[in-house]
Amino acid sequence: MEKRNFDRMIAVSDIVKTSYMEKHGNISEQKIVVIGNCADEQKIYGQSAKFVRDELNIAHDSTVFINVSSIDSRKNQLGLLTAFDMFYKTENKNSYLILVGNCLSEFYNNEVENYMKELDSNKHIIKLDYYQDIADLYNAADVFVMPSYFEGWSIAATEALYSGLPIIHSRCGSAIELIKNGENGILISNPEKDIMSCSKEKLITDMQKRVPENTEELVDAMKKMDCSIDRWREKKGKISSHALADFSKTKMIDKYIECFSDSLFIER
Repeated sequence: MEKRNFDRMIAVSDIVKTSYMEKHGNISEQKIVVIGNCADEQKIYGQSAKFVRDELNIAHDSTVFINVSSIDSRKNQLGLLTAFDMFYKTENKNSYLILVGNCLSEFYNNEVENYMKELDSNKHIIKLDYYQDIADLYNAADVFVMPSYFEGWSIAATEALYSGLPIIHSRCGSAIELIKNGENGILISNPEKDIMSCSKEKLITDMQKRVPENTEELVDAMKKMDCSIDRWREKKGKISSHALADFSKTKMIDKYIECFSDSLFIER
């Protein structure tokens, strides 16, 4: 018989809900409500793409990928560097990668910086620490990449959508909701293909890899984005307006109110 330790549980995304149910067994699907996060809508206001690209010495006709996340092994910056370098060498030497984030792991940060120096594309990789005016960088970019091993709900990816950027998102956290069946970008598999059955020890080791299991898939997604970059640029306004509506503070608050209201009438 199912234990009744709670009437409702809130999961931040569909993948988080599914993962919890797989791990904990006989939990009724109806007891878990998915309510995502929103982001700061003011983050979409910044300097023009031309101004920021001039500041960063990026050509105006370049394809620019951006990753905004803490520098930490679960975020998979090493794997992203490998994929970008492969893309740069084989597909488009007029491309850039911007990495932005505060350092959570000094060891991993050193690994990232040392690896950058080894790459043919190193002059086309811009690594920045915490950046206050993040909207400037979103405006300068073309594609947001979230290649993580695991996430809850990515606030940075939500901000990117608010700014009109399409996203490449590994299968974790908020990927399903944010990608929206391909309307907002490309969903790729998790860097750890069998992450649900992976031991903690193996995952910690694998997160240090420079070439995770989904590397070729990530490179292919970058190619697809680059080949249709003009179409994605034309869609920026549509992506932004839909994201601001779909992932708004009002919608999130309404879902919480509905969830708690329903819980009051559950037969105990």
